[in-house]
Amino acid sequence: MALGAVFLLLLNDHVLKASTILPQWLTGKLSDFAGLFFFPLLLVALVRALALVAMRPLPRWSGPWGWGAVLATGSVFTACKLWPAFNQAFTPWWGAMVLDPTDLWALPMLAASLAWMHRCQDPRSPVHKHHFQLASLQWLAVAVAAAASIATSPPRMARQYPMWQIGNPHTAAFEDKGLLGQFWVSRSGKTGLGVTLMLANRRSAPTTIEVTQATLLINGTRQQQDPTAINRQVLAVTQPPITLEPGQNGWIDLPVPFDNNDAWNQGLRNGQMTVTLKIDGQTIAPLRFSMQHSRTSAHHSRFHVPLTPKTDVGWEGLR
Repeated sequence: MALGAVFLLLLNDHVLKASTILPQWLTGKLSDFAGLFFFPLLLVALVRALALVAMRPLPRWSGPWGWGAVLATGSVFTACKLWPAFNQAFTPWWGAMVLDPTDLWALPMLAASLAWMHRCQDPRSPVHKHHFQLASLQWLAVAVAAAASIATSPPRMARQYPMWQIGNPHTAAFEDKGLLGQFWVSRSGKTGLGVTLMLANRRSAPTTIEVTQATLLINGTRQQQDPTAINRQVLAVTQPPITLEPGQNGWIDLPVPFDNNDAWNQGLRNGQMTVTLKIDGQTIAPLRFSMQHSRTSAHHSRFHVPLTPKTDVGWEGLR
């Protein structure tokens, strides 16, 4: 029965979770049920193997070590499922565990594990030579069980989140008397986005660049049932000016904080960025470029990653 639990855990974590045979919620519960049954056995088997190597009497399966293994396993499992701080502290040692109170339905498997250990009662026999062969087999079982409990396959699906992108990268580039500039989206998330201005000074003298103002006008329709056009204007956080020596490259980050998650849900998927620059104290014509908020692809299997075309324009595209 114990080997069956180990086999089920290996099959579930390395085959079923990576396939579409069973739903993900069921494969997650199978891991919990099988793991809670065999992990106390793993702990006691480890203690017995150490006792054999040390030529000490074998501790009983159903003795204090068995009860201690069950209580320790149940306590740690419960804390990982209910206590966020403990879950985070335990993750580097064991791997990521989902905070899901419904997983506690698997705790009765600890009673099944204890009952199995009561059926395996054996006398505290003296140490004989053949015990070393038994110790080797138990160490092998411990190694296989440890690998089964720790090595879990990655999630079946890779999620694709919506990202802001510049519509035409060529419209987000400029050249001013040997100063090259290119805007690109460096960050995109629920709390806003970040636009970075990449600069290259091809002039023969130092050049100072300052972003005096940057705004993002977001527009779209509220819902398909209510096609009312709505607009939102967001100001970017401007940064201090930078000075580039001849031949030097640099960049200016422009954080654009806003409720991006709400904008997506409201159907605000298009935008226009307007940036005003000062170059050596002289204000140049405002730069404008369009932006879109969209998914590059749908959620996909981790075994079939779709290829997306590269849209970044390097310095070669500015010359």
